[in-house]
This record gives sequence, C-alpha cells and structure tokens, in this order.
Amino acid sequence: MDYSDNLLKTIATVHFYLREACYGTALKICNGSEAGNPHILLLKGITLNLSEKAAEAMRLLESLRGGDYALGALHALKQSHNMAENPDRQSLQELESAISALGDVTVMGHYSAAEVLFFMKEYNQAKPILDRIVKTNPENVLITCLSGWTEIYLRRDQKSTIELFEQAIAGRYLDGYVGKMTVLAARQLANDMKALGKSDNVLIQFLLAVYSICSAGTKIESSLSDLQKFQAALDSAEGDNHVLLANMASALYRMAARNRTVLAFARELLARANKKYRRHKYVVDELRVAISLDDVREVTAKVKELMSLDSDDPYAVLGVALSNLMTGQVDDASTQLTFMKEANPNISNFTIYHFVSAAVAKYKDNSYEKFMQMVNDCIAIHFDKLQAMPYGVEYLRTLDSDFLMGIVYQIMDYAPLVVLEVDR
Repeated sequence: MDYSDNLLKTIATVHFYLREACYGTALKICNGSEAGNPHILLLKGITLNLSEKAAEAMRLLESLRGGDYALGALHALKQSHNMAENPDRQSLQELESAISALGDVTVMGHYSAAEVLFFMKEYNQAKPILDRIVKTNPENVLITCLSGWTEIYLRRDQKSTIELFEQAIAGRYLDGYVGKMTVLAARQLANDMKALGKSDNVLIQFLLAVYSICSAGTKIESSLSDLQKFQAALDSAEGDNHVLLANMASALYRMAARNRTVLAFARELLARANKKYRRHKYVVDELRVAISLDDVREVTAKVKELMSLDSDDPYAVLGVALSNLMTGQVDDASTQLTFMKEANPNISNFTIYHFVSAAVAKYKDNSYEKFMQMVNDCIAIHFDKLQAMPYGVEYLRTLDSDFLMGIVYQIMDYAPLVVLEVDR
C-alpha cells in the first residue's frame, strides 16, 4: 500500500498521542481524514484497547483479519480478549492458531504486529521483528522510527538509536524529530535540542514545553499556568481520559518538592481521574498528596478507601501506620509496622517501609543512630531505582523529590536552632 504524506503525518500524530496516553485525542485523529485506511483502523483498534473499550475494539479488529494487517489485528485481538475479567481461553487458543497459520506475511504485516506489541509495552517481542525487517527495508521511515522508539523504551540508547531517527527524518517523517529530541534530552544536549527545536513541528514544540515545566525548579508556579492552559485545551478531546489525568498528576506532585500550589493542582486532577474510574493506584496517589499537604482528615479517609479496595501497594499496606504517625500514635504505628512486616515480608523492599521504620525509631526509640541507619537504607534503595535510567520525565518521576523532601523534614528536626561555633 502507498503511504501518502498525509497518511504518514496521521500515523506519526497517532503514535505520539498513544505514547503520551492521550487516547481521546488519538481516537479523534483516527476518525479524521484517513478514517477508512486499514492502517488507521488498526491504530484505532489499538487505541480502543488502551481506552479499555475492548468490545468495540474486537468488532473493529475482526474486520481486519483478512487484510494486509491481519497479523497485527490478531495480536490486538489477543489483547482485547485478555482484558476481559474472565478471558475466553478457547478464543485465545483460536487466535494463536490463526497467527501460526498465516502464510506469506508482507513486510508491513510484520510491522503491524510489532506496532501492536509496542503499544502493548511488549518491547522485547517487538524488537526482533523490527530488527529483521529494518535490514531489508532501511528506507522505510515507519520501520526505522518505531525501531528507534523500541530501543528507547528498552533503555538501549546508543549510536544506532539516533541513526534510526535520522533515517526517519531524512524521509521527512515527523515522529523521527520527536524521537531524536527525546534522545538528545536524555543525553542533556541542550544546544542540539534547541537547534532541532527550530523546526515548525508542533509535536517538538510540545515536547520542549513539557521539559521546560519539568526543569522549572522553584519557579514551577510560573509554569503551572501553561500546564493549565494545555489541560484546558485537551479537555474537549480527553474529557474521559482518567489515565492521562492521573499520569499528569502523578508526575507533577512527585517532582514538585512539596510545593503546595502544585500539590493542590495534582489533588484536583486525581479527584477527577478517580471520579471517572476508581483505581487503587489513583487513591494511593491521593493518599500521598494528602500526606504531603498534612491533611490528616483526608489521609484517614483515603486509608479507609484503600482498605476497601484491598490494594497491595506499599503505601496502602502501610497506610494505617502512616496515619498513626501523623496523629502522634507512635506505639500503634510501631505495632502496625511489625504486623505488616510479618504479613508481607517483601514490604522491606520498598522505600516507604524504611521511611516509616526511621520515623518509629525517631519518635518511639528516640534513637538518632537507629533513625539515621534506617534513613540511609531508605535513600540507598530509593536511588538504586535510578540506575541506568535516562534523564527525562520518567527519571524525574522516579527521583520523586516529594518523597525525598519527607526525609529532609524528618532529618531537620535534629538540626541545631542556632549556628554552631564550629560552623562560623
């Protein structure tokens, strides 16, 4: 099939919004000028799956089982069936058989399978397919660009990653610019980013805006108005996208170092997300924001809500202990911590366990040495998560300055009230 400039632009735009979890916008674009194109129909099926509209996705994907994109459609159908509360094992076996029975699959048929696997976050399965077809089709911008993105998500940022995106750029494929910008940002090559950013590509300008917000530091309130404008612009297309609302809030409060303006904004986004679709991880984030705002009443309410959801998130598991610490019930917090450690031995793998342990050592045992030992354990485990992670939004989210500020506040209680003579 011939890919016109408009079709390539549409595919690039849909890919961008799918990666950013803007499923409503992606769906709107799929329903645009290229709506009847089979490749766009496949992308629409992927989008419906990601939007948790599996039944609608199945109806659409079934119509693609006999065309050039059959292999991709079959993989997407597997995802649709697996999303059911009780997946139909017979249907899944039939889909596996259909995949195995496919005869001569075209290059774009293989690409469609890799495309579906990529957006299912099965990067390890998508990469071998792309490696195989890129060798014989090095000038196919769709293949080279998706291969570059797969390397990024597999954290294999290397010389070949840039080269793949440059091949896509040579073919004037817009998503190649976004990919190269992402690599340069991860490598902190600001001058190269600015040079590339002179392009009129709106997606690049959007990505630059995101990174400017992430790096605003103490001036983050001045960037918040831009974020609110962006959110308002998306509301019409993303009004039901609870995933995007929660994802934005989760990133914001974690990188804002307990800035109360940002915390309040994040709380509003999380409330909207939780109202649209109640998920335990949204409530966990609401709990964390309430803790950072010192809102004891809200913390108590969210702990009770998490208990009803039977969440195994470490914050949910230790929610009662955290609530007890906030209300000064240190003995109860210590008892709860011991009980939860016995019931969930793996809880000690999480930083929040060591944070609570440090707080108990501080307030109950009045032991500075024990407190600092627990704090050091906490910090070591926390920064271990950042090893080999490229700089970017996910790095800042994982760095979690909100959590680190909680540690700082605990340590500051031991700071002298006046400057010591030795420090003068």
